[in-house]
Amino acid sequence: MKQSKLITTAITFTLLLIMLVGCTGQSPASTPTPAPTPAPKPTPETTTPTPTPTPTPATKPNVPPTPPVLNITPQDAVTNQNLVVNMTIPSSDSDSDTITYRYQWYKDGVLQPTLKEAVVDSSNTAKGQTWQVVITPNDGEVDGTSTEATVNTADIVATDPEGDVESMDEVDKYTGYVDIIGVDLWYIGDTVRAEIQLAQWPGELILNRAKENRPDYMLSIYVDVDNNPDTGMTAISGILKGFDYTLQIYHVSKPGEGQVTKVLPEDMVADVHAYRDNKTWGRTDASLEVDEMRNALIITGSLPGVSSESRFVIKTENYSDDSGFITNKDSLEINPEVAIIK
Repeated sequence: MKQSKLITTAITFTLLLIMLVGCTGQSPASTPTPAPTPAPKPTPETTTPTPTPTPTPATKPNVPPTPPVLNITPQDAVTNQNLVVNMTIPSSDSDSDTITYRYQWYKDGVLQPTLKEAVVDSSNTAKGQTWQVVITPNDGEVDGTSTEATVNTADIVATDPEGDVESMDEVDKYTGYVDIIGVDLWYIGDTVRAEIQLAQWPGELILNRAKENRPDYMLSIYVDVDNNPDTGMTAISGILKGFDYTLQIYHVSKPGEGQVTKVLPEDMVADVHAYRDNKTWGRTDASLEVDEMRNALIITGSLPGVSSESRFVIKTENYSDDSGFITNKDSLEINPEVAIIK
């Protein structure tokens, strides 16, 4: 009976187990299968909107400055004066930019790279040159149109009326060689160059006879370097008082030359005499040239200390007869305030 009860209990347990398995679909020994993990939902992309750019206003093109209007003074430039360029109408700039100027100076067509300002000092100039300035405006970005101006340098220092010769012999026919009608005079350092234009110069100077071994023609330039009549040769009065040098051209009559002489330039002497304490204390050679086209005698010599303050007196003298008397003469004084000297 007891055994039957155990059998019945085992059967009952078995049936319960079968029912349980049927309900779960799993055997008691199997591991439960986990539920599948659901796929993650896609994260929506975050898009940062691009801001709309603010329109940049159009850049105004730079306008170059206008060309200046200019001139060079003095227009009748002489070689002891500075050359100055003046802007009669300066450049303008529609952008209100600051304008600067570039200066380029040319001498006889050649650029002078060291001259970059509005003024050229007179020490840079000489007679007979052509000076040109080119000015270019700049507004900090671009150059404007350049402008140029030109001037010529000259040295016409003085003119003397023809026929004003002081004559002691009214019938003398050689006054043309004595009559000074114009002078060019300039210096570079201590070197003085003078062109004395005469009323007559045919290439041969025909002179009256003077006494042998005496001058029969003389052209002298008396120079008072410090423009002080109380220094130098003070023993002579009048316009010649105080001169320190004579720059001379002369011819000395030679024995046997006859009564009338034709003198070629090579027959004449050119020299410089220096004076101190009313005496001659030195002599140096000078050079002589002839410009037949201008009827001019040209003499060049060294005169230490000469400057734009110096005073010059030019004299011509013609001598005749055996006594050596002056037949006729002419003179011209150059005022240092108006002289054109280089």
